Amino acid sequence: MRPLVTLAVLSSAVGLVAAAPPTGSNTVYATNPMSVICSKHAKEQAATAMSMLEAVGPCTTAIDREPLDKHQLAVTYVNRGVIWMTGKMVAEAKADFDTAVRSDPRVGEAYVNRGAALIANRQYAEGLADIDYGIALGVEEPQRAWFNRGLAMEALDNLKGAYESYRKAQELAPDWSPPRVELARFTVAR
Repeated sequence: MRPLVTLAVLSSAVGLVAAAPPTGSNTVYATNPMSVICSKHAKEQAATAMSMLEAVGPCTTAIDREPLDKHQLAVTYVNRGVIWMTGKMVAEAKADFDTAVRSDPRVGEAYVNRGAALIANRQYAEGLADIDYGIALGVEEPQRAWFNRGLAMEALDNLKGAYESYRKAQELAPDWSPPRVELARFTVAR
């Protein structure tokens, strides 16, 4: 079973990162105890009063002490990066996403989240390229990737691309509100 990898979500309304999980989080599967706790913290940290150090602790312990294969190591770095993004520690998050890509370049979430960190740093074209690559590899929560893609497209003044990306995010997760909020700002003329 593959461990869950959480995706960070940027929000233009907030200005930086609002890693709010979509309604109904998935079950976390992993083989290493601290990796399981790390992925749960990545999924839940934004909704709790957990301190940053308390949240990343199991991730760091898993990275430093558990016998993780390259895939598990990459996933753990992604999840720790998501926690850093939630705390608006973008440099730390990007460093973890970079390490995840080096550990296992087949993990789509590593690229999508690195793209989110790049967008937070106003590197929109680079972020968009990473997000598109991550989507092509496949991700567990594609609606988040498409949402971030919409933010990058909008920042690059590609309003049609932004609209289409937000629509795809909404199509993939109709009950998730961030794409609906962004789409409400658009007027479509035919």
